[in-house]
Amino acid sequence: MKRTILFGIVALAMLSCNKDQTKASPESLHKKQIFTQRTSPELERFRLAINEMNRPEYAPSKEYIENYGDELSDERKQILFEPAKALILSTGITERDLVKETNNEVNQILNKAFKIYISQTSKK
Repeated sequence: MKRTILFGIVALAMLSCNKDQTKASPESLHKKQIFTQRTSPELERFRLAINEMNRPEYAPSKEYIENYGDELSDERKQILFEPAKALILSTGITERDLVKETNNEVNQILNKAFKIYISQTSKK
């Protein structure tokens, strides 16, 4: 499960870095507007939380990487937690069902949110 979360984060980080480096042309701005119009506010907040989590000040230290490997730090998980929970609830799952399904386990909630995010943002 750690690898799934890590894979999702790495993929999203690569995508967000790639998008930040491109010049904003009128065409790309139009595509971004269309994407934003098609996405829910919860999905957009989760995307912004991923970008926030990937900022340099939240990067893991060498010691952390040596001790915990690729696992997200508690600080980074907390940045994602509320937007992830809101994203899951926006799909129609009740809070009671979410607690029953995940036991309020942060890693399970984040994993479920990443799956929803990827399924809703991937090209079909």
